[in-house]
Amino acid sequence: MIIIKKNIAIVGAGIGGLTTAIYLQHAGYQVTIFEKNHHAGGKMDLIEKDGFKFDTGPTIVMMPHVYDQPFKDTGVNPRDYFTMQRVNPFMDIRTGNQTIPLSTDLVDLTNEFESVDESQMLGFFEVFN
Repeated sequence: MIIIKKNIAIVGAGIGGLTTAIYLQHAGYQVTIFEKNHHAGGKMDLIEKDGFKFDTGPTIVMMPHVYDQPFKDTGVNPRDYFTMQRVNPFMDIRTGNQTIPLSTDLVDLTNEFESVDESQMLGFFEVFN
């Protein structure tokens, strides 16, 4: 009997590479991930410069079901590995001397933008209708 070992190499430890590794390992492959940076995350990163912090890819964090799905598909409870907590406001935008908190609540977000100009949310609602 000949045994063939199934080895897979993945380049990049971003969300895509990590998710692919989860599914392949669950399917029985031996997976090795190669990452050029000193940490995993890919575009999900944080840049700190001159006392400021910049998230370079927070969008997926706003979709917790995307994080949960690979765990559920492979029979693992995601809460055994991490917990998520809704943060409100989820970020502040700073322009000049003004700080604008961005709320996760649509009513609060609408009120904040309309306090600047009542027409500020018109384009936002057109996108979702």
